[in-house]
Parts: sequence; structure tokens; C-alpha cells
Amino acid sequence: EDKVSAEALGALLEEYKELKVEAEEEGLLEFHVESGKAWRERAGEMLGAEAVFLLGLKGMLREADRIAMELPEVEVIEGKIEERQRDKRAKEEEATRRRQEKKAAGKDDEESSEEEPENWACCDGCEKWRRLGSDQLPQGKGFFCLNVGKSCDEAEDPWDEEEEMTARYESDGKTGGDLADDLDDIPLSERKLFLPGALVFAQFAYYPFWPAVVRDPERHKGDAQLMMMHKKGQVLVEFFGTKNFSWVDRRKTVPFNPNVDPNPKPVKNQSFRKAVAAAAAAKTQREAKASKKQDRIKKEGKKEGSEGKKKKGKASSS
Repeated sequence: EDKVSAEALGALLEEYKELKVEAEEEGLLEFHVESGKAWRERAGEMLGAEAVFLLGLKGMLREADRIAMELPEVEVIEGKIEERQRDKRAKEEEATRRRQEKKAAGKDDEESSEEEPENWACCDGCEKWRRLGSDQLPQGKGFFCLNVGKSCDEAEDPWDEEEEMTARYESDGKTGGDLADDLDDIPLSERKLFLPGALVFAQFAYYPFWPAVVRDPERHKGDAQLMMMHKKGQVLVEFFGTKNFSWVDRRKTVPFNPNVDPNPKPVKNQSFRKAVAAAAAAKTQREAKASKKQDRIKKEGKKEGSEGKKKKGKASSS
């Protein structure tokens, strides 16, 4: 439940290895030990870089929250975030003061109503574009993915103006009901992740990302204990393999892909492999069913078209 030192995790992992049996707990310990090492390495690179961006700091902090290991760099990152936020507040206060002075002097400030644009930078190593948020790239300094806590192996940050637009989520009676408010103001590109039946990788507490299927809370309203555990911003999932139902933070769900492990370090235990295989089988079955339905619709369309031509031909001959 609480974070422990790297030494304690390592010692416990060695004990499991001496037993020479594959256990779910051993895989979980190995996941956190390897994830912690990888995180500390990236955090060191980022903090040692010339330019450090707020968006990257926050991303590293969110990732650290999922690792059950004491990470000394977290305190440094939190300090830097607090420092940057103080600077941002000071700039906002200064901007407000200037606007008030201009207003008092009878001058219009046309730029005051404009939203601050989101800045981007291209990595000098892999040439992939990364979001910087409101930060700006310092003049004369290079930029690399590690400056925002990412590696060059990761996909380029996505951007689609239409897809990123947000709107109120309206329940259709099948996709959330009374809990639909939790999905307000979510990018449209992410909505499909939270619809009942969606296959995802979901992360619960300190466990690694695990194959799961999103379930409809409306169907489980009779389970008072389960519904009592719900918090705003969470979705209900059923994990493959364990069949356990859990509420998970919607930010800790990603689309399911049997060929891509979203964990920082691949999970190697047999339980995980079986769960992925079960989710992959469900995905294949759905795709086959959808393909059959599509073929049936096409055939029905062709049949209706040919019958229409026959009727037309009879009418013209008569």
C-alpha cells in the first residue's frame, strides 16, 4: 500500500527467485524494480538537461505515482514544479496589473482576451514533435525528447484540431447514465476508450497495466459496495484473467493492442500473458463478427439493388 525502498523491493524479489516458482507477486515485484530503475535514469537525464519543461516534470510525477518504490528525484521534481508555478502566477499577476492599468488609462488591450497558445518543439535527435504546453524553447539551446521526460522511441505527440475539441458527454442510456458527468470535457479521440465493451489496458493502484474490458456501471447499480467505491473521473473495468471489477482513473487506460505492452518494462509472468491472449481472442472474435455483419449488409444491399432493376425492367417492358 505504501512505497518502499529499492533495497527492500530487491531483497523480496530475490527471495521469490530462490523459490524457483513463477508467482504473480514475483512478476509484480520485478515490474516495480525495473520500472523504478528506468524512471530514475530518465529523471536524471531530464533534470540534468539545460532546458526543463513544466509539462515534462508533471508527466514524470504522474508516472512516479504508479511505481511502488521510493524515488528520491520526486522531491526535486516537486520543488521545480512549485518554483515554475510560482513564476507562472507572478507573470499572470503582472499581466493582470498591466491590463488594469491600461483599462484605467482608457486603452484597449486587444491581446488580453486571446488564449495563450500551446508551444511545440522538434527533437534534434529523432525529429519528432513534442508538446511544451505554455513553456517556450530557450533561444540558442537544443531540444531533445528527454527534456519532457520522454524517449525518442515513443511515438510523436498526436495533434488533430477536430479530434482534440471537447464537448459535453451526453448519455444515450447505454454509455454511463448518471455517471456520464465524469466524462465531460474529454477529447473526442479518447471517448471511445470509456464506452462499455471497449478493450483497454488499465492500471489499478500499483499494479502494472493489465488487459481489461470497460463495463457499464448502470448494470451494476445493485452492487452497493462497488458503487460506493466510485470516484469522479473513474471508469469501471473487468480485468481479463482475474475477472475482478475495479474502478480505475480514466487517465490510466490506453487502447488495447496485443502487440504493445504499455508498461515501462514488459511484464513477463504467465498470468499477464494469459490475460493478453484472452483479450486478443475477444478482439479477434469481435472483428470477425463485425466483418460478417458488414458482408451481410453488402449482400442485402446488392440483393435489393438487383430486385429493383428487375422490377424496373418489367415495368418498362409492360
